[in-house]
Amino acid sequence: MRHSFASDALQLGADLTMIGRLLGHTQVQTTARYAHLKTSFVQKTADKVSHAINKALFP
Repeated sequence: MRHSFASDALQLGADLTMIGRLLGHTQVQTTARYAHLKTSFVQKTADKVSHAINKALFP
């Protein structure tokens, strides 16, 4: 459950420091082991960046 919480918080834009505080971690390295980006979120973000670059190059 802690892994899901950390991963969802990361996906919603919280940084590792804030997530760590919410989970009671004292070190960011510990939080980094809990928080993982979900593959679908990574793909959507890459698509958004690609679209923005394409739009900037070819208005």
